[in-house]
Amino acid sequence: MAKKQITEFTMRCQCGAAAPVFKLKDARFMAHCPDCGSLVFFSNPVLLERLRHGAELCPHQPQRKPCQGGWTSWCGKCRVRVFCYEIK
Repeated sequence: MAKKQITEFTMRCQCGAAAPVFKLKDARFMAHCPDCGSLVFFSNPVLLERLRHGAELCPHQPQRKPCQGGWTSWCGKCRVRVFCYEIK
């Protein structure tokens, strides 16, 4: 299997674009926004059901923390990590 394999799911990025969801080789998932470059990582396949029904992947709005080139957030309830770039 390739390093990442596209799935049938997409999620709505914070910039408004549709980000495809990929399955990684180690049974985790990632979404990559083609517009802003944001990355979302999660490992719980049950969260895909939220996307199937049109809901947000993580409805908790975790606090953003600055990191090199942008910001990151982590939801301990959903176990979702988000990396976003600052657009200049």
